[in-house]
Amino acid sequence: MHQPVLSPDEPGVTVWAGVSSQYRTALHLVNGTVTSQYYLNNIINPVIVPLHEQHRPDFIFKDDNAPAHRGHIIRERLLEAGVLQMEWPALSPDLNPIENPWDHLSHRVEGRNPAPQNLSDLRAALQEECNAMPQQTISRLVNSMRRRQAVIDARGHMTKFILFYFIFWHMGSTV
Repeated sequence: MHQPVLSPDEPGVTVWAGVSSQYRTALHLVNGTVTSQYYLNNIINPVIVPLHEQHRPDFIFKDDNAPAHRGHIIRERLLEAGVLQMEWPALSPDLNPIENPWDHLSHRVEGRNPAPQNLSDLRAALQEECNAMPQQTISRLVNSMRRRQAVIDARGHMTKFILFYFIFWHMGSTV
C-alpha cells in the first residue's frame, strides 16, 4: 500500500458525491471539514434540490448522518423543498450503498504508484479514480438496497439475514 505523504499542516480533503442506479453527481472535494452552511450552499441547494425536482416523485435522499448533514438549516431546507429522506438506523452506517464505492475509491488512490505527495496530487487522484469507476458497479450497489431493507426496518438490530450471515461466516471460519 502506498500511503499519501501529506504535510501535518495540510487539513486533508473531505469528499462528497451522490449516487443512484442511473447517475452520479460530480465529486465535491473540500479542504478540511464540511459545515452545515457549506453543505447547504454547495450541495443541498445546487445539487440535491434540483435532482429532486428532476426525478420526483421517485427521488428519496439518503445521507450518512454526518453532523453537517443533520443541521437545523439542512432539515428546514429539505422539508421546505419537499425532499423525502430515507430513515437510517444509527447502528448500521455500513448499509449505505455509497460505502462500497468509497472503499473502492480509497483502495485505488492508496494503491497508486507513485502515491499522491500533496493535497493537490490527492485531489487529482480522487477525481481520476472516481471518473474511472463504472456506473454499472454503482448501479448494482444502489439496487442492493432492497436486500438491506430488513436491517433498516429493524433499526439496525439483528435480523434473520444478519444471523444467517453470522452463522455462515462463523461456520466458514472454523473449517
